[in-house]
Parts: sequence; structure tokens; C-alpha cells
Amino acid sequence: MCGYCIEGGVTLDFIERQRVSEKLEFENNWVPIYLQESTNFPEIIDRIKAFDNFPGSIDIAFYRLWEAFLNQEHDGIYHRLANEYGEKAIKDYLVGLKSNYHNENWKFLGDSELYIKKGSWEHYLGNVNQLIDDSESTLKSYLDFWICGENKEISDPEKRIEETGIMDPIENTTPKDWNSFYTLFPVVFFSFLIVKRFKNDSDFLRRIALESPHDVPDFLGYDLWLQRKAFVVCVKNYGIQFILDNYDDIRLELIYYTLIKESFCVADLDEIKDHILSHEHWVNGVDSDSVVELINNLESIA
Repeated sequence: MCGYCIEGGVTLDFIERQRVSEKLEFENNWVPIYLQESTNFPEIIDRIKAFDNFPGSIDIAFYRLWEAFLNQEHDGIYHRLANEYGEKAIKDYLVGLKSNYHNENWKFLGDSELYIKKGSWEHYLGNVNQLIDDSESTLKSYLDFWICGENKEISDPEKRIEETGIMDPIENTTPKDWNSFYTLFPVVFFSFLIVKRFKNDSDFLRRIALESPHDVPDFLGYDLWLQRKAFVVCVKNYGIQFILDNYDDIRLELIYYTLIKESFCVADLDEIKDHILSHEHWVNGVDSDSVVELINNLESIA
């Protein structure tokens, strides 16, 4: 399975069930997805903290914490994380953040004072213009490397099939590049949050929303999560015209996701539906019939 398969099945199903307040049975394998997409962060922590995969999800917990800080909705969340993950795990994660980045501009993310000392967050965000420049530079590097595939290593498919007898498309990306992706992703995600907060008309957000990864995403799909979030930002910023104008470059999963996450008037829903019915689609995890059915359901309760 790859990230596209999980997105079209597990992720969208979780979000939709959450939207209609349907009782969910959680599974250990999908702890990171629950943390990515839960609308109630404290509640999801309570639900999944006993799972085996919970300790390894500390990175996503911090991504959600950064998002809460920038939305000024962070009261008590850091202390909650320290309590549930443990002080040692928190410390180790922050030390790792500091050691991974040679760029001094991002090392502050690993300072514990940022999360516990009053006024620290405002201090670190003081030079917003410089922070926006650094963030856009980081997003450009991410787009060049991970989305466009510039300077990525080449994994020889014939050699892989000869050595293993398996042609897993996820292995198109080499272990070295996977490691680079996961090492850099924290600052990529933080940069996305900064640009979203302070420059949401940035062309980098549009590109992340419309351009899919160069190779097959890992099954937890951090890159697809970022794309979904960027897509919602663009639709909020430009309205449904963003969908209509860029339709040929948009995966149906992104439209389905946005319809679940956001509210639309009936006129907008009708326009999206008409557009879907009048175009052909490349189907991955979600087909056009499923999107139209969702729109009909949304219109019935609008």
C-alpha cells in the first residue's frame, strides 16, 4: 500500500466519520493519521495514548502544537504532551530538532523555552518578514527536491527486481532521500504554517496544493497531508474558482477532503458538481461518483 491508497481509504473515511460524529473504532496502525486529521486534539490524545504506535507519533504532535500556537489556541497543549509522551521523549525530540538543522534560523524550534516560557513565542516570531523569507525559501527547496525530484537519487528498478524479486514503487525513492525528507519535514511544515498565517497568497502554497510528489508517497503520506492542508488554504482564499480554474491538476481526493472539512453554499456545491459531471477523471482512491454522492448529501442538509 502507498500513501495514495491510505488517503483514499483510511484518511478520508476517518474524517468523514468524524464529521458526522460517528463512533470510531481506532486501529494501532493509523495513530499518525488520527493525529494529523483529528479536529479535537486533546480528545484524540486520550483515545490513542495506549496504542503501541503512540510514542512514535511525537513529531506530528509537535506539528499540531505549532499550528495551535500560530492560531493562538495552545493553552495547556504542551503540558499535555509532556504528560502523555513523557519529559524524556519531549527532550529527545527537541534535541533532535536542534541537531538536524545547520540553518540557525530554525534551531529555535528545539528550544524548550519556546513552549514553556511566557512571551517566548512572540519573541521568536518578532521578525515576521525574515521568517516569511526563510519559510518561502524552505518551501521552494521542498518543492524542488521532493515534488519536482531535482537532485533526487535514482533507484534502479532492474537492480531492485533482480535483488529482491519485488517491484515496490515506494522504493523508487532511495533510503537516503526518504531520510532527507523526514529530517526536513518539520521545518517544511512549520514554514507552511508561517506562510499560511502571514502570506496566504504565496505562490508556494498554490504549488504545494496543485503539485503531487515526484514519486510514490509513503503510506503515512506526510507530503499528501501537507498538500491537503495547502489545498484547503487556497480554496478558502480564492473560493471554488480555485477548483474550477485548476481542475485538470487536482486529484479528486483533494476535492472530497475539502468538501468534508469546509462549508459551502448550495450554489457552489452545484457548480462543483456540474464541473465534475462534465469532465473525465483519472481515478485513484476516490472516483467522481463518490464526490457527486457526497455533494448530494451535503446539499440535502444545507
